[in-house]
Amino acid sequence: MTKGRGPLLFRAILLVMGKYDSKLLGSEEIARSTRAFHFEKPDGFTFSPCESIDLFLPEDFPGVSDDRQRSFSLASAPHEDRLTIATRMRKSAYKQPLGEAKPGARVRIVGPTGTMSLHDEPDRAIVMIAGGIGITPFISVLRSEAEKESPRPMALLYSNRRPEDAAYLDELRALEKRLDTFRLVVTMTGTEDEGGWDGETRRIDPAMVKEAASDLPRPHYYVAGTPDMCEAMRQMLDDMGIDDQDIHSEDFTGYT
Repeated sequence: MTKGRGPLLFRAILLVMGKYDSKLLGSEEIARSTRAFHFEKPDGFTFSPCESIDLFLPEDFPGVSDDRQRSFSLASAPHEDRLTIATRMRKSAYKQPLGEAKPGARVRIVGPTGTMSLHDEPDRAIVMIAGGIGITPFISVLRSEAEKESPRPMALLYSNRRPEDAAYLDELRALEKRLDTFRLVVTMTGTEDEGGWDGETRRIDPAMVKEAASDLPRPHYYVAGTPDMCEAMRQMLDDMGIDDQDIHSEDFTGYT
């Protein structure tokens, strides 16, 4: 998932974040018009679930233009030996060269960074609300928790228009079967008049959140998606009486 940042903020990040050289290992389609990109994990690079990186395409990157930087949530978990991002693909000056790049293409990674770091209260649950490619930071969370001896109680509400748009859906279903502490709620809001989907079709609403979070111990709530979606979900959670300090989100532009 891509996050938008202004040039002044990016220059400030360069001054304080770690800078690492890396290379593209490969990429794969994980949903309609959506690709995951895998990069070599630099020595000394550490991060926590929900954190992100700035991915810089160097001047000699094949097909590159002056548009050479984007911010991406990490989909990989900290224990994995590579770094993975996922993004909706567009014919933009940044994404088209990235999508056409061959394994071995050199990149610069700056980070990690992010304001939506996972809380460190193991006795409290995690409720995640994802719209579209906003699933990426939560894949990192789930992969990380799945490796622990005692995973935290978790629920994920995941909204897309259609099943073919839903990145990592098969992996999420497998994790739900594997983890007794994980509840998955998937809704497809563009399939009301179509066949082929027999699951939930509502937009995420208070009743859906309350049902998913029922019996979970004092949840923290995490939201990832478009700016409009994040704003609407934060307002909904606020109207539900959730304490503001227990609501975490970042606004992502992510489509250029």
